[in-house]
Amino acid sequence: MKLVLLVCSCFLFSTSKITEKSILKPAFKNHSFSKISNFELNNVESDAIIGIWKHETSESKIQIYKSDNQYFGKVLSAKDAIVNGKLSLDIKNPEPALRKRTVIGLVILSNFSYSGKNVWENGEIYDSRAGKTYSCRLTLQTNQTLIVRGYIKAPLFGKNEVFKRVE
Repeated sequence: MKLVLLVCSCFLFSTSKITEKSILKPAFKNHSFSKISNFELNNVESDAIIGIWKHETSESKIQIYKSDNQYFGKVLSAKDAIVNGKLSLDIKNPEPALRKRTVIGLVILSNFSYSGKNVWENGEIYDSRAGKTYSCRLTLQTNQTLIVRGYIKAPLFGKNEVFKRVE
């Protein structure tokens, strides 16, 4: 669900000589609506990662979406998603009950929160090839480039993966 703010501009009609320029005069031309603007800007910024992204080298595609004010990513396609005509399964998952899930549709990015300045933190990334989950941070480097950093304990001890936005 997206929150949309509508800002009403109030105008005063002039009782003096009516000209094309004086028909409508802004009532609050010296007042600032910066709080509303900042809120709207932050909401737009936080949703900037929503969309489809392709891994720079493996050609895997993920879809990042928002649910309950957190961000998630699921696999749309992967190079090894189909083996011998069958969808690959999450066979290395540490939980035996989850090993029958297909890799396509698998949520691999979970529980990210926007922390400001094009960074989403406190999330996790699941590596289905190893069956391991890591802490993760997402950084929108440009509107077209997303840096995904998986790490153990601290971002200093991690690895970056680069994703490009799919138009």
